[in-house]
Amino acid sequence: MRLTQKQEDFIVQYYKTGNATQAAIMAGYSSVSAHDIACKNLKKPYISARLEELRASVSDKEVLTTEERKKLLSKLAKQTKRQPDPVQAISELNKMDGAYAPDKTPSQVIYSFNFILPDGTRFIPGKPLELKSGQENEEGDV
Repeated sequence: MRLTQKQEDFIVQYYKTGNATQAAIMAGYSSVSAHDIACKNLKKPYISARLEELRASVSDKEVLTTEERKKLLSKLAKQTKRQPDPVQAISELNKMDGAYAPDKTPSQVIYSFNFILPDGTRFIPGKPLELKSGQENEEGDV
């Protein structure tokens, strides 16, 4: 469906401000009915689609492509004076994009828990319970 000029203006203003009612007023809708019109506009699939299209196009222009990152990284690497921050940023972007092969050594975190029971007995999971002399276990043994 083709958008009216007011609808297109509403989408642009909503993208800029994030406020639907204010966007409707700035697009030329009556301030009396702006809230209702804004709510209705945001529920229309073709308006939502155009808003997403606008977000994607702006996002695409702001993010460096893989080729642009390679050129920038190469330029920085050739400079005699190193600038680690841009290089680190590009490295992080590459990691986020999955540009590196996955690490073949899986990361593991091993936790160890020791519990001291109210009676002072130390309990380590996976090891027999250490009883103090004179204490009985569940079977009644000393």
